[in-house]
Amino acid sequence: MLWMVVTPAAVAWQAGTGQAAQDAAGEETPVAVFHAYTNLIQVPVLVLNSDHKPLPPIAEKKFAVSLDGGPAFTPTHVRAEGEDPITLSILLDVGGDDAQLMPQVEKALNGLTPALLHPRDRVSVYLLGCSLQRFADDAPAGGALYQAAAENAVKAWKEQPKVGRGCRQTTHLWDSLGYMIKQMSSLPGRRVILAMTDGHDRGSAHTWNQIRVFGAATSVAIFGLTPRGWGGVGIHDELVDRAYSQVDAPYPFAKPAMEDAGRGDQFELMCELTGGLVLTARVGEVDREMRRFVEMVRGRYIVEFPRSDEATAGAHSFVVTVGNQAAFVRASGKSVPLPDPEELADPSTQAKDPAKAPKFGTRKVVPPFPQ
Repeated sequence: MLWMVVTPAAVAWQAGTGQAAQDAAGEETPVAVFHAYTNLIQVPVLVLNSDHKPLPPIAEKKFAVSLDGGPAFTPTHVRAEGEDPITLSILLDVGGDDAQLMPQVEKALNGLTPALLHPRDRVSVYLLGCSLQRFADDAPAGGALYQAAAENAVKAWKEQPKVGRGCRQTTHLWDSLGYMIKQMSSLPGRRVILAMTDGHDRGSAHTWNQIRVFGAATSVAIFGLTPRGWGGVGIHDELVDRAYSQVDAPYPFAKPAMEDAGRGDQFELMCELTGGLVLTARVGEVDREMRRFVEMVRGRYIVEFPRSDEATAGAHSFVVTVGNQAAFVRASGKSVPLPDPEELADPSTQAKDPAKAPKFGTRKVVPPFPQ
């Protein structure tokens, strides 16, 4: 399930075709104007087996989409993400246990190019220690700026005082992710964050849930890379599964379970509810797991369907299934515009086929998790 946020904004462009006719005839002719309206919604969807391994290619006809618990419908088109340009932000959080993975980071980052990350992909690199530092800002993958960012981030990690042993941390995990999402929100490409972190926040002004909602609304999928052996008390599967099932209940989550949850569970929920997941690595496995992460992103499915004229402003739930197959399915969030009133009122607008228009259900979106 994702949070699909519908906003009261429309995008349109016009192309005049009458000037050429006027020039040819030497006299004024009526100007024909072509209006193009945003109508197609594209959502990246991660589909893996129960062990988070790739599945054989899934036929388009097996995909189904449901909005707010409404009737399932077949997407207009489903394709592999493949070589779509990626806009990637990498966070190296060295304030916790994950710092043990840092010695391998430079080699791992450079090992992603050119086989997996290409010049059309853009990368930003951040280091979170005493403060949040940025070493590359939307740089072409594999270029000199990208390579320098990997080298300088590792150098800064080696030279700076350790958190709690010489520096007072001024910026924390949730706030750092929120800042990165904001910087990415207006950039093109498939927006993704990879956070190498132990998943523990130590004093952010924002909650993990606020960052989760922000990421979903701006189509930023968050993936984590944590040291092997990391984890909470193992209740996240139940919470995520219940979020994906449209459960009619006053409060569909077990509050006592959430109260017992470790901070790592919050990070895992954040990742999965924005369309990502958490990978783990032992010392010596960072290169392999970073490659696996990019392969997962390239292997996502792009699910396309038309926007419904019934859409109302606010958050809506969005569920993707792949037939009866027991699969790990996580969809990214999406913000879409409301139907343009001019489009609906324009008598020349091509009428949509009502049979193909997605129908919304009546179930409310899942309420926010406890903080």
